[in-house]
Amino acid sequence: MKIRLAGLSLELNPALSLAEFIAELSGKSGAAFHWAGSNRILTAMEHSGYIIGSFVTIKDQSTFTQIDLESGKVSVAQLEKGKNLAGFNFFVISKKNLNGLYSHNPGSSPMWIFGNMLDSVGRSMIAPKRREALRELKDSGKHTEAKEATIRTQFAYGVKWTYLVSKENLPDIVKDWEKLRALQFTVKHLEPGEQDYGGLKPYVRARTTRLAFESQSTVASIRKLVLRYLKTLDYDDAKIEGIDEAGNPRRIDVVETRDWFGDFDYEAVLKDPNLFSDDVRKSHLIQAMLQEAKVRPQIFNIDVK
Repeated sequence: MKIRLAGLSLELNPALSLAEFIAELSGKSGAAFHWAGSNRILTAMEHSGYIIGSFVTIKDQSTFTQIDLESGKVSVAQLEKGKNLAGFNFFVISKKNLNGLYSHNPGSSPMWIFGNMLDSVGRSMIAPKRREALRELKDSGKHTEAKEATIRTQFAYGVKWTYLVSKENLPDIVKDWEKLRALQFTVKHLEPGEQDYGGLKPYVRARTTRLAFESQSTVASIRKLVLRYLKTLDYDDAKIEGIDEAGNPRRIDVVETRDWFGDFDYEAVLKDPNLFSDDVRKSHLIQAMLQEAKVRPQIFNIDVK
C-alpha cells in the first residue's frame, strides 16, 4: 500500500489575513473536535516558509478482522480498551502562494474533508466581520437588499480550495463528479501594438475563454470531450468547475505536474518512531514532503498575483 502526495491550492477570503489564519490553526492544535461525522485532531505550525501539520481521524472501530496466512482462517480481533482505529493525513502548504501537498492513503480522509474543514475554520473567523458590515449598513440608513446581498457574497467563504493536478490525473478526479459547470482557460500570445512614438511593438496579451455548460449537464455526457479538449489545448492556465458527488462545488486548477507529487511505502512510513511526534517537524514524512515541494519551486515557491 502506498501513501501518495496529492496537490492542493488554497485561497483565503480577502477579509482573512494569512497570519490570522495560521494563528487560528495553531491554536486548535492537539484538541479533538467533531467534523463531518468523525472526531479529528489537527496539528499545525509554521516552518521554513511553510504551514505544516497532521490531520488525524478517530474512527468508531475498536474491532478489526485479520487472517492467518497459513490456515487462511479469518478472525475478529479487539483493540485494547480505550483505543480506536485512526486514519492520518499530513500536509505541507507554501506560505508564499498557498499551494501545497496532502498525503493520502486508503482509509485516510479525502482532500475534500480537509479542504472543507479549513473553509469552516475560515468562515467562523470572518463571521464577526460579516455581522459588523451588515450592522454598519443597517445603521447607515442606506440599506438595500442588493447591498446586503453583496456583503453576504463577500463573506460567503472562508477558504476556497482546489485540486492541483496534472492532465493525466484529471479523469480520476472528474469521474467522481455529478455535474460539470464550466471550463475556463487562458492562452498568452504575441500581438502587435502601437508604440508611443509610432511604429509597432510586439507585446503579450493573455486572453481568457470561459465555456459554461447547462446546469443539468451530467459528467458522463460531456466528460470525455472536455478531457480530450484539455489534453490537446495549448494553454497557460486552465480551470474546470463542477459539483462533486457530495453536492459541493469543486474546481480544478490544471498545471503540468506528475500524476502524484511522490509516493511512499505505507509500512515503511509507519516504522518512523517520530511519525506522530508532538513536534511535527520531526516526522520523516513531513521532511520528505518538504523536500518534494522544494524541488518544484515553479509550483510552490513563486508568488501568485
